[in-house]
Amino acid sequence: MSHFYVPSAVTADISSAQNLAHLSPISSGLMAFQKRKGVGTILLTITVVEGRQLPVMDPNGKSDPYCIVSVGGQEQTTAVQYATVNPEWRETFQFEVPAIPQSDTDDNYGSCLIHYATIDIWDKDTLNRDDFMGRVMVPISTLNEQPTSGWYPLGRAAPKDNVSGEIFLKIQLVAKQPIPRWNVDTELLSLCKKKAGFELPFVSGDSILDFPGEAEHVEMVLEDVVVEVSKHRGIGRVYLTDFRLVILCNTSSHVGVGHCDMSMWVALNNIQSVDKGEDEKVVRRTAGGNAAFADVKTLTIRCLDFRTIYLTFMNSHQPALGVFFLPPGSHSSQSSPDSIAGSAHQLAVEEGEDASEQRLLDITVPELERLNSGDGGQSQFPNNSSHDDITRSSSHSSFQVLSKSSSSGSVEGLGILAGSGVLGVTCLAGTSTIPEKSIQNDLYSVNFLPYYVNVLYQRIAFHILNAMDSPPSKIFIKYHSTDIQLDYWSVYDYDQEYSRQGISSEWRVSRANLDFAICHSYPKFLVVPAKIEDTTLKGTAHFRCKGRIAALSWFNSKKGNFIMRCAQPKTGAMGKFSTEDEYVIRAARKCNPISDRLVIFDARSLMAASGNMLMGKGTEDTVNRYQGCTLVYLDIPNIHAVRDSIERLQGVCESSSQKKWLSHLESTQWLAYIAAILKGATTIARFIEKGVSALVHCSDGWDRTSQLTSLAQILLDPYYRTFTGFLVLIEKEWISFGHRFRDRLGHPSCPSQRSPIFLQFLDCVWQIYRQFPTAFEFTSDLILQIADHMNSQWFGNFLHNNVRDRHLTFVSRSTVSLWSHLYALQEEMKNTQYSLCSETLLPASSLRRLQLWSDYFLRYDETAWSAVDVIDIDEETSATQVKSQPDTVVWVPDERVKECHDCKQRFTRWKRKHHCRACGQVFCGDCSKQKITLPQFGYTNPERVCESCYQQNKMTSKEEEVGTTGAKLEVRTLLDGKQENKSDGEISDSDSSWEGVHENVYADDDDDDDDGDDNGVNSKNDTHEIKCVDGYF
Repeated sequence: MSHFYVPSAVTADISSAQNLAHLSPISSGLMAFQKRKGVGTILLTITVVEGRQLPVMDPNGKSDPYCIVSVGGQEQTTAVQYATVNPEWRETFQFEVPAIPQSDTDDNYGSCLIHYATIDIWDKDTLNRDDFMGRVMVPISTLNEQPTSGWYPLGRAAPKDNVSGEIFLKIQLVAKQPIPRWNVDTELLSLCKKKAGFELPFVSGDSILDFPGEAEHVEMVLEDVVVEVSKHRGIGRVYLTDFRLVILCNTSSHVGVGHCDMSMWVALNNIQSVDKGEDEKVVRRTAGGNAAFADVKTLTIRCLDFRTIYLTFMNSHQPALGVFFLPPGSHSSQSSPDSIAGSAHQLAVEEGEDASEQRLLDITVPELERLNSGDGGQSQFPNNSSHDDITRSSSHSSFQVLSKSSSSGSVEGLGILAGSGVLGVTCLAGTSTIPEKSIQNDLYSVNFLPYYVNVLYQRIAFHILNAMDSPPSKIFIKYHSTDIQLDYWSVYDYDQEYSRQGISSEWRVSRANLDFAICHSYPKFLVVPAKIEDTTLKGTAHFRCKGRIAALSWFNSKKGNFIMRCAQPKTGAMGKFSTEDEYVIRAARKCNPISDRLVIFDARSLMAASGNMLMGKGTEDTVNRYQGCTLVYLDIPNIHAVRDSIERLQGVCESSSQKKWLSHLESTQWLAYIAAILKGATTIARFIEKGVSALVHCSDGWDRTSQLTSLAQILLDPYYRTFTGFLVLIEKEWISFGHRFRDRLGHPSCPSQRSPIFLQFLDCVWQIYRQFPTAFEFTSDLILQIADHMNSQWFGNFLHNNVRDRHLTFVSRSTVSLWSHLYALQEEMKNTQYSLCSETLLPASSLRRLQLWSDYFLRYDETAWSAVDVIDIDEETSATQVKSQPDTVVWVPDERVKECHDCKQRFTRWKRKHHCRACGQVFCGDCSKQKITLPQFGYTNPERVCESCYQQNKMTSKEEEVGTTGAKLEVRTLLDGKQENKSDGEISDSDSSWEGVHENVYADDDDDDDDGDDNGVNSKNDTHEIKCVDGYF
């Protein structure tokens, strides 16, 4: 369940608390406030001021916008502003924010505690339905008494929504008591710092800072979530923040048979889709031996990094014995307070039942922690071992959950009734503190799980549609304001780079595109033949598609030849031509002192190029127009074929079937496309080695052209195989020359343009690295890091389609550069086997020599996970915690499973399903033959388990036997040594005493004496007893 937060120093009256006695420990995930007599509810004030540049919805070029403001179940509407796209409303609304579900009647709970304030903008139509114009969702967790004002960009509610513009809002919480920041932000930051890879370092001046660090705000928290990736499962807590989805699985109380540490995080931009599963019932077994069906909600999250996460949200129907809301103290920073049962019992004893009821509402967390920790004496919490209560530790927190067995009809003992954990608020129950009349009529908790899961689903779906327009990096910079220095935005400098290449006097730097007049997708400065005037460049821009003229990409200082790039010409079916374009190509061809031959590499196939001619485009006529040029087709598929290939590959990698793996992989055509790109780049490199110049283009010159030119330069120039050189190459050939990252990474406004072109390039680099591992200064980890953050959008390098868009949005001043993060990790990614190689690399492009990039595509495959992950023991984790067994297991529903978890054989009428009692997975009979006892789950007799759980249990048993056997051998050695020292045929008085020792060692130990000294050796009746530490004599 999610959690809610209450202001410090606020107390509730007894009548209000008793009215809530029938509720479970429900929470809003963020901020809701309790009603109490004399204080009133918190008021959320929202002022809708104005909007600007809203979308045009009417034929007259205007719109009639109005706003619907929703907070929980409350809704208010602004007036309609007619015939404008820059409306001014200046209307203020107030909403009550209570801590209990808002309802129309006392018996019907229609909606639950709020998480977000939603502002929808609509266009008013008289005759037709109103048109949706945009949505803003404001997390309540970011608000406080200080007014929050600013421009909020409008977001989509559906992929086809035409959304633009923003609105100005003023938001404030009005309360009589101070409202501190939600402490779970600090808790999550502390936990992420302990997890490797959860905080990303980056260079800022002379310092190394963490991203996202303190800028990250938690929006929702859900407890006791079963996380499943590639059929490996864990139990933990899910945080939804404004940066990512964080999953932290318990590595102490849940470690053991059948569980893995599934802790991970997913950037919101990396989420490809989220789907709600059908309602399910699962078997949940607890330590008391109780097995019952539990209602669950499921979400399936598919990520762009080939990761599919199944989240199962548990909801246990435990009887609610009574609920009081206990706010944290004003000086408390604990978001997960310790168990307060002992403190409650002590107060009840000291002050009596009536007085304790009011005192329980006023007690602060520090007092409870002091009383319960034993600082002021031993805790007075009664021993309930005689009853069927079970205790378990909540994920990543120190408090406990006490659940009453359903078989017990009495209400005894105290406990914290929090079936899914409570954060920031604690619920107390017990007969010694709560009158029995308050719990007679309402014994079971109200199920708010569907609401919380639905809110989480809606918020993630909203992020999928709008995260690319509101990158988290801008939130980070806004949080730190001017206190941060943004470095490594100038890794690539055109002047320095072309000076390093040593271009000859035959070339010059043109500033004709300084204001992007020639081509808005090209850089400001272009290197062209020195004989070409800027007026000629403007003339040839009309003949090349998108204005992408022929410009120098790389110059070979050894031979004087070069690589140029451009887009396809607009020849059309009628064979149009441009004398300016022909003159540019001829002048470039004459710049090569070795050979005046120029090879034009068309990345498309002949059929594709011919098809483009029918649409007014095409390719060069090297027979009649472009004399001295040779045309070569490289037959590389277009973006649509590549998109279909990656989708098929994702399906194959997610499939658990092991049969015909190579056949399924071949059917995706992914490696065939990689081979075609490598073959084309190698062909270009071979021609350059012969002294021939090259001109490369595809259709528009920003996809396959970038792949070929950049890969060819890696093969030819050893500088691009260094750490810095590789980053410079990406900046020059991909970012500067206008690869459409925004569209290719899947912006919702153009889903048909999504295609993993840049990922193909990285895959090709990995293939070259695998064949020449000593030729690169960096390891493959650098390639993997770039691939990950290409989709995460946490950094500003890959946010836009071209340089012009980056300048207009001030990317270098509003986001963090990915290169600053990579430079912080440079030492970790340094190749220790690197050897400078100035020779041209010619990798094999045959499918026989290529492999699937398993480090990327298969890192979340079930074969990449161990049965039980190795646990990192930190300073706060004891050895007993690490070895502790899980106290609950959730069985996988039968309906979800079609094949055995181990052997992958499909289930049939004769091949039945069997649940492993230790991990809950489903196996066939052959894979679950073993039987062991599982006392932690209440199984006193041997029960069916899978082979993995059996082997792990066997290893644990051997470790315990080693300690026991060692203690016995030590005693036996002492006895044997004494016997060897005896004289032949003589028995002294001391020998008689050793006979007593012998008898005591092997005697029954039912009458063990516990009064021995620290060494475990006692002296009694002149007979020496040796008592071992483990209890053996």
